Amino acid sequence: MVTDLLSRIANYIIDRKLRSFHEQLKMKELTEYDLEVMDADGDGNVTRAEFLEFMLVAMNKVDQNLLNDLQELFHRLDEDNSGTLSKQDLKALASRKKTKHKLEMAEYKRQLLEKADRAEQARMRNGRWFSEKGNTGTSVADLINNEVGVDDLDF
Repeated sequence: MVTDLLSRIANYIIDRKLRSFHEQLKMKELTEYDLEVMDADGDGNVTRAEFLEFMLVAMNKVDQNLLNDLQELFHRLDEDNSGTLSKQDLKALASRKKTKHKLEMAEYKRQLLEKADRAEQARMRNGRWFSEKGNTGTSVADLINNEVGVDDLDF
């Protein structure tokens, strides 16, 4: 009960100080130094986005690390580096992911084929490959090709 009361008093004091700070921030006149600090890209002008980002961080509404993470996400999504997000950006991103998956599958197949080749050569050296019961001479590589089906991928 006492802890709850102390917590409420502390929250009230913090809220009052924040409101006071926010009011002071709104009333403050901007200086050239303020503009320099807000000008994130250093082009001599403060955009609406730069102003909002600066103010949100200054008012402790947003953490700078979160803003940095969001900016990084935006740049990853902006495939054509136009500074905007469009349907074409999303389509290009999806296509790139699909191509990456195909390349990963092709690499996986290549590794399997290399292992199969080594195993087949070792069996042939030992004279066991064609003498195994029921083996018609189908290579392990052919079996892998039929199983993995990566040949169907378009590049």
